[in-house]
Amino acid sequence: VASDDCSVMQEVRDLRPTWTFVGECDNASEDNGFVIAETKHWSVEQTDKHYEKFITEMIALASASYFIGISNTNVALFVYFMRHFDATDDTWIFVDGDKIPH
Repeated sequence: VASDDCSVMQEVRDLRPTWTFVGECDNASEDNGFVIAETKHWSVEQTDKHYEKFITEMIALASASYFIGISNTNVALFVYFMRHFDATDDTWIFVDGDKIPH
């Protein structure tokens, strides 16, 4: 699971207690979502940790057997084009409608 708002992870785990969720949020600093205005107050270590999480999540999403997400983020579209050329559109689902880039 990838999210810029790691506060949702406990809710997701509570909704599906028999599932095992794996993600970078367990080690993240953005507990209540990514706010770009706050980045100017980050230390070098916080900045490095954020980008390590972000890039790791993008690689994981691009490599996943299935992608389920929302269409209104640049990240989702970027990850779509990062996917392997063998990945087919039936492994890519937007929960807010069929807005697959064709």
